[in-house]
Amino acid sequence: AKDMLGDGVDQSCDGFDGVDDDGDGWLSKVSGGKDCDDGNKAIHPCVDDKAGDGIDQDCDGKDIQGCDDCESCTLDAPGGDGCVHLAFGDGSLCKDDEPCTSGESCSAGKCKAAKTANCDDGNPCTMDVCDGKGGCVNDKVADGATCGAGKTCSAGVCK
Repeated sequence: AKDMLGDGVDQSCDGFDGVDDDGDGWLSKVSGGKDCDDGNKAIHPCVDDKAGDGIDQDCDGKDIQGCDDCESCTLDAPGGDGCVHLAFGDGSLCKDDEPCTSGESCSAGKCKAAKTANCDDGNPCTMDVCDGKGGCVNDKVADGATCGAGKTCSAGVCK
């Protein structure tokens, strides 16, 4: 099914609540993402940008050389006819920008998390979110929120 933007549901089952028509893993700008060309899989924020070819491959708004592969375990620099991405040593500390992980370190040039927080406490009357440090916050939703067929939340309990 086609995603309906901003409804909090992933109708297309692609892992995003929004549009990623080219399947490159980046949401389109119309969905609030950073993909400036959702019809071309080779254009997104983490691709090398070649200067002067008339194409903004890395979506930064400029046609200049860009060498950021968005991986925190590589050193990115211009080199040869394009870019070079040198991997940091295994075990180097990194940050994967995922709020629900902790203990990240480099392995084979990729940032891997040691622990992923599962914040779902099983209570439909709490908002289950990561705290940005690998932990969880399970605040109660407002009284009256729907939590099941004909049921509403009251004092953090589905009734």
